[in-house]
Amino acid sequence: MLKESPESALLDKRRRLAELISAQTPTPCDAETAAMERLRNPDSLVLITGQQCGLMLGPALVLYKTLDLLRVSRSLSSPTVCVFWMEGNDHDWAEAARLHLPGRRIVYEQSTESAGCSVGHLPLSEETRADAVSQFENSLGAYPCVELGQIRDTLLQAKDLADQFRHYMRRIFAHHGLLLLDPSDPDARELAVPFWTALADNANQLKEALVSQTEVLRSQGQRIQVEIDSRADFFVEDQWGKRVRPEVAKLPKDVRRVTPTVLTRPLLQDWLCDTWLTVLGPGEMSYQLQLDLAYEALGLCRPHRMPRTHIQLQLREDRDTLLRYGIPVEEPPRPGSPWPEHLLAQFPGARKGIADRDQLEHLASELEDLTERRSTEYRRPDLLTQSEKVSRQIRQLGDRLLQAGQQIHKVELRSLQERCAWLDHKDHPQERQINALALLCRMGGIKVVDLLLEGLPPVDLTHLTTPLAARVTLDLDPLRITDLE
Repeated sequence: MLKESPESALLDKRRRLAELISAQTPTPCDAETAAMERLRNPDSLVLITGQQCGLMLGPALVLYKTLDLLRVSRSLSSPTVCVFWMEGNDHDWAEAARLHLPGRRIVYEQSTESAGCSVGHLPLSEETRADAVSQFENSLGAYPCVELGQIRDTLLQAKDLADQFRHYMRRIFAHHGLLLLDPSDPDARELAVPFWTALADNANQLKEALVSQTEVLRSQGQRIQVEIDSRADFFVEDQWGKRVRPEVAKLPKDVRRVTPTVLTRPLLQDWLCDTWLTVLGPGEMSYQLQLDLAYEALGLCRPHRMPRTHIQLQLREDRDTLLRYGIPVEEPPRPGSPWPEHLLAQFPGARKGIADRDQLEHLASELEDLTERRSTEYRRPDLLTQSEKVSRQIRQLGDRLLQAGQQIHKVELRSLQERCAWLDHKDHPQERQINALALLCRMGGIKVVDLLLEGLPPVDLTHLTTPLAARVTLDLDPLRITDLE
C-alpha cells in the first residue's frame, strides 16, 4: 500500500522532486527558483494540471488550465506551488503533432518505425518544423505579433515535441513561478519506481476498485470514459521503445520502462507530487470519477478537483465589424460551411443573386407542375423526362447567378469569414479548435495571458465544482480587456 508518507519520507520525496524539476529547468528565473524552494517545504500545497506536449502548445485550452492554477494559488493564504505535468509518455502522435488553425487542422505524419512509441521525445523533422512555421504565419494574415520571431526560432531549433513545449510554456508562464515536470525523463521514471512496485503488489485490489467504481457510475447513467479490462494497469516499453500492455501485472526487471495508462497517470502524478488540487478538462473530470475507490485501495489521498475555465477571446474590432453586418458573434457561421443566405442578403450583389435564383426556382417549379398536368392530359409521360432536364438547367442557372452575385463581394466576404474563423462555434469551441500560440498572436501577444490573470474573477474555493465561463473582448491599441461577460 502507498500509505501516507512519514514526514521524513515526504521531505525526501519533495527534495528529490525539486531536484528533478531543477535539472529539467535550464537557467531558471527568480520566480521558478523560489517555486522550487517552496516545493521542498512539505507544508506547501501543490496545485497541478497537465496536457500532452502538443505542437506549438496544442489547442488554447492548455493556457486556461494553467491560468486556473495561478488563479487558485492567488486565492489561497497557504504557500503554493503550481506544477504543469508535461505528458510526454502519451503515444498518440496524431493528436500531439496536430496544428489547430482557424478553419483547418494539419496533422503531420509519423515515421513508421516510431509508431506506438511515447511521442514526447520523438524528433521533429526539418520539413515538419518548416511547414508548421509557414502555416502558422499564414494563418495570422495581417496580425503578426511582436513575438512571432521568437515563436518561429523556438520551433525551428527544437529537438522534439517536449523541448518546444517546454520553451513556449516557460516563455509565457515562468515569471509566474510555474514549474514544468516531464514524467518521461529517465530520472523521473527512477523516482516513480516505488509507486509501480506498490501498484503491482496491490494489483488485484486496484482492479477491483476500478471495476466497482465504474459499475457504480454506469448504474447512475454516467458516461464511462475508460472501460476496465483484465490487463495490467500500466504499459511496458520494449527494446524499441514501443509500448505494450501486459496481460498480467508483472513488472519488468527495469521498472523505468513502465509508463502509465490513462487511469494510472493521475495516481502516479498525485503520489509523486503530493497533489492538493488538480485542474481538469471535462473528459478528465469524467474518467477521474472512476478513480475514487482506487485512491482508497492504494492508500492515497485524493486531491481536490477543479473543472477548468471555459474562455472565448475576441477582438473588439472583429466583434464590431461582424455586428455591423448583422453577424452574431455568439453564433457565427462555421468555417467551411455555406454562408447563410440571411447574412448574404446584407450585400447588394448577393441579394440580387438570391432574388434571381429564387425567381428561376419558381419558374422551374411552375414548369414541372404544368408538365405533369399536360403529360396526364395528353398521355405523354415522355414530357416529364424532358421537363426534369429543363428544370434542372434552370436551377443550375439560378445557382450560377447566386455565385456571381457573391463574387462581387468576394474580398469582403473572405475578410468576414476569416474573422469568424477565430471565434467560438457550436460544437467547435475556440479553446479546442484554435492553436494556443496562434490565438495569442491574433489577440495581441502573450501579454494577453497576464491580462486574463488580472482580469478574471477570483476563484471561489467553496464552489470548485462550478466551472467559470467567460467571453473576453480585447482591444489592440493599447492592448487591454474592454469587456468581460
